[in-house]
Amino acid sequence: WALDFIGARVIFITSFLVFYNYILDLQAPKDATLKPLEIDSRLITTNLLSSGSPKNWTTINVTVVGIVDNGYLNLDKLKNFSALTYQDSKALLKTRYDFYLFFENKTTSPINISGVIGIGKASVNSTNLNQVVNPLKIYQTTRLVVYNNQIVRMVLYIWQ
Repeated sequence: WALDFIGARVIFITSFLVFYNYILDLQAPKDATLKPLEIDSRLITTNLLSSGSPKNWTTINVTVVGIVDNGYLNLDKLKNFSALTYQDSKALLKTRYDFYLFFENKTTSPINISGVIGIGKASVNSTNLNQVVNPLKIYQTTRLVVYNNQIVRMVLYIWQ
């Protein structure tokens, strides 16, 4: 029975690895030139979902932009982020790519959060990116945040 157990275990582990690689392949961009955009996008959204640095940052002392505290969107930090110049935002987000960040409700309609409709490249909004900029490559990352005790989507477009 020991050989049966070992054989079953080998089959299980092999199946798991095949499934795991399949899932990773589904999440990876099909175009290798999108990989740098994907890396920046994930880093940016991960930082944004943190408290930032320092923890109670302002536009004067911020080193890492984060807009979430204890799992909830921090409106003061969101307003501070929107008050930064676009060039300062890019530098703090540590990206060389252009970006636009906005929030959507459960029906995927953009929402206004305390006067903030979107943050990023001037003249771009959630619907006109291709018309205004016509980017060569674009990558979208969507993350979930809690605002007003409801889950909303935080959407980041990043492009070159």
